[in-house]
Amino acid sequence: MKMGANNIIALAAGFLLIATTSDCCIAGDRGMDPSKVAPAPAATAGLSWEATEMRKTLGSGERVDVIYKAVNKTDSPISVKELKASCTCVTAHASTSTVAPGKALEVTLSHSGTFGTADEKQVAVTTDRGTTLLRLSIIIVDTLSVAPRFLDWKEKEKDGKAVTLSFREKTELRSVAIVYADGTRRELQPVQDSASPLSYHLNVALPSSKPGDLTTARLEISSVPETPTQPRLYIRTAQPQP
Repeated sequence: MKMGANNIIALAAGFLLIATTSDCCIAGDRGMDPSKVAPAPAATAGLSWEATEMRKTLGSGERVDVIYKAVNKTDSPISVKELKASCTCVTAHASTSTVAPGKALEVTLSHSGTFGTADEKQVAVTTDRGTTLLRLSIIIVDTLSVAPRFLDWKEKEKDGKAVTLSFREKTELRSVAIVYADGTRRELQPVQDSASPLSYHLNVALPSSKPGDLTTARLEISSVPETPTQPRLYIRTAQPQP
């Protein structure tokens, strides 16, 4: 029996439909749901990592070092080409530049916390096999609060300004000094609050500066446990009365 071109095309399409339908049925019989198939793993630069994401809580100004570990489970060496951090507050260091088969790599991320922030830092580890992104989620808690931070002396005001230090945990305050922008340093006498043992009161004297100047000063605090930050004050002097 002779078949025209149109009949041949129709017959081929029918075979294709049958083959496609049969494959779907076989997949269904085996319990394979395409929507539940796990996605391909993210690139790991040829290395097997213990973890690529970590979370840390830091005090304001506190430094932390986090170590990410990986093993070369391939049968050839892997070269570490570059470590690139997402910001200048993070530094990264690799324990080796070449990871032999079966050997380990450690990448150390160092971060210095900033006042009152929560953030995610990232470091891209690039090898001759690809790039892995290491993530560090950081929550910065304020271990010490200072109030007020802005001290404003009006014209003819001579008395000192009260500043309160409040710690989050029991702290032995040994000494406090204020250092002005011009380098002048003065010792302050902290007085513990009788009603709140975590708080101390300071009396900051009128600094010698030009009328109307807006300047800064920092507090040098010696305590146990150690206070990791030097709080900054903002000072304006001899403002004309309204």
